[in-house]
Amino acid sequence: MAETFAPTLTPKQAVVEKLRSAQRVLITTHDGPDGDALGSALALQHVLERLGKHVTVGMSGKINPNFDYLNGFSSIQSTVKSEPEFIIVLDETAAKTKNVEVRRLDATHLALVITPENAPIDASQLRFEAGSYPFDLIVVLDCPLIEMVGQFYHDHRELFEKVPMVNIDHHQNNAGFAAVSLADTNASATAEIMVSIIESLSQNLEPGTTLLDSHVANALLTGLLTDTGCFQNGNTTPKTLTVGAQLMAAGADHATIVQRVFKSKPISTLRLWGKALAHLREDKPLRFAWAVITRSDFVSAQANDDETSGLIDELIKSANDTDFVLLLTEKKDGLHGSFRSIVPGNDVLDLAKRFGGGGHKQAAAFMIPNGTAAEYEQRIINTLRQEQRGRLQEAAPSDNITP
Repeated sequence: MAETFAPTLTPKQAVVEKLRSAQRVLITTHDGPDGDALGSALALQHVLERLGKHVTVGMSGKINPNFDYLNGFSSIQSTVKSEPEFIIVLDETAAKTKNVEVRRLDATHLALVITPENAPIDASQLRFEAGSYPFDLIVVLDCPLIEMVGQFYHDHRELFEKVPMVNIDHHQNNAGFAAVSLADTNASATAEIMVSIIESLSQNLEPGTTLLDSHVANALLTGLLTDTGCFQNGNTTPKTLTVGAQLMAAGADHATIVQRVFKSKPISTLRLWGKALAHLREDKPLRFAWAVITRSDFVSAQANDDETSGLIDELIKSANDTDFVLLLTEKKDGLHGSFRSIVPGNDVLDLAKRFGGGGHKQAAAFMIPNGTAAEYEQRIINTLRQEQRGRLQEAAPSDNITP
């Protein structure tokens, strides 16, 4: 008799099965979530709650209040209950229980009072067990490395180590840290992947029922627009545009998203961006530009660390006659570097990796813990000059003529 094997699930099928079978789900993402992370998380929360599951969204880092139009925004938590239950088991073989009462004896002592029904109860009938954790699945979105979850991960490390994890992501440096991973590096955003996941979850529902309602569509279009720069970045593909049209047809409010995310800036942000432009420098022969924002710039602009968000894409990236741009920012935890490619095919991911970073070929980043611009700017620029000089020499036409 021929032996039969169960078919192997694709990563997408495995993710969908995990989401279907889970009942208590924790959704998280990288520290300081952007529009793609937030939109994907809140969309999935809404979908799973409609499927009757208990869902919590937790994350750490500053969250841009401009995203408060997203359904579920106010429910995001910075910490959750993560300890397992403690269970006391009573064997009723010899004696049945009539009543159980929890009684507080004093400020530091509780008593579990058991009233027997037909015979005395003694300690030999009791045993103690560790119960389950408050979640049976953790979903990590838009995050290639578990450490990038940040403080939320460190505060609940035992929970992340004990509870099964699913990771849905689109970054090229995804480490495959979860039990089940779906990392589609061809997707423009995690939100683009989520559309397909939600369509699969919608299968077997009553005819005419869809989980892709206006709340979900609005959240996912937010992710799509933020990660593609309103479909201007090089990661925009025909599929991206098709998915965008699908989300608008499902009720996403494109105009509100653009207004709230891209056209609403506090005065402090504008002052900070002005300082970055004042510090903008270029290396014309080697075709790249960079800007630096120091801690003193934040202080004088009365701005927070998160107010650099969007600066490189909306302003610095528009520099002409450059292959790539770099923004160096002194934040409280160290020196952050953000690369953007301007010339199609120019790989900034490789540049970011030289400083321990990651990301995409068109957009990448790195961070030097406790670093300052005074200490590292010149070292970084010298490395980039050496790298770019080699690239330009390789790209230059050869003077040698082959007979």
